Amino acid sequence: MCYSTTMADGSKQATGSPIVQRLLRDIADPSISVAAILRVAKIVATKLGHAQALIWINRELNGYGDTPAEEYPDYRMLVGSFRAFDPYRGWLPAGFNNPEVERRASTAPANISIGSIEHDLRDRDENGCFSMTIGMENKAVLLKMFPDASDFRVELTTGQLYAVVDRVRNLLLDWALELDHAGIAGVDMDFTAKEQQEGRAVTQQFFNGNVGVVGNVSDQATVTNNQKATSTLNIDAARSLLEQVRQFAPALPDEVRAKMEPALRDAEAAIATPSPDVDAVRGFLGSIKAICEGVVGNVVASGIVNQIGTLL
Repeated sequence: MCYSTTMADGSKQATGSPIVQRLLRDIADPSISVAAILRVAKIVATKLGHAQALIWINRELNGYGDTPAEEYPDYRMLVGSFRAFDPYRGWLPAGFNNPEVERRASTAPANISIGSIEHDLRDRDENGCFSMTIGMENKAVLLKMFPDASDFRVELTTGQLYAVVDRVRNLLLDWALELDHAGIAGVDMDFTAKEQQEGRAVTQQFFNGNVGVVGNVSDQATVTNNQKATSTLNIDAARSLLEQVRQFAPALPDEVRAKMEPALRDAEAAIATPSPDVDAVRGFLGSIKAICEGVVGNVVASGIVNQIGTLL
């Protein structure tokens, strides 16, 4: 479908296809990968200026990396079969006396990108299986429970990973349908001011109800509530500050840098949108500040705390 505009002389000039319609067509085409669809969705989210949607899309495109487990969507937390490696007998099923411990040990956060999942699925048959390695922190605990084992993993079925891909495609479909139903088109990859406003509202409601918590919001709620008197934030100053934080982050202790990285990455994604969500940026900055406040005797951490405190 193409739109047309009426010129002053009464003639009509054809314009491009609305990007929301393109998104719907791509989603309905099984030959188009979900990774490719997400790239179109990223354009929509960026043009609408919705940080929450952009964070979710970036995580699906690039992988969840250091994202805290509590921020994973439910479809990314997969329960598989726990296996322990015996040097003499190979990979064996391993049982637990406590069902809750077994459930936790058998749950694997699927943190790789959707593109990697799709690539792996192309190379496996329907009866194949995948394995997820156990993190070093959990591995140390498991070695005490299984002293004869040297390694551990969680085995997943091909069907479980297909379900992840399908869930992302269906979420994109439902979101695009909500936008389309609200009359949000994005002709020539551009949205009117009204479309941006309504599109952000539709997107916010959709993601809150279907994806859940996206980004570091545990500290964000506190920071936002404490900042109600300040309705504006100097976005240029915030952008410059985030660039400095990124530049000097290597000087922070490793554990602090690892804890701060998700909030920093989310803040960078939020502020990169054409119309940044001020409350979201402020919340992410507050999270970074709270993390650095717990560091004693580090000049860089103290500088970050002071600079963010001044900005907020």
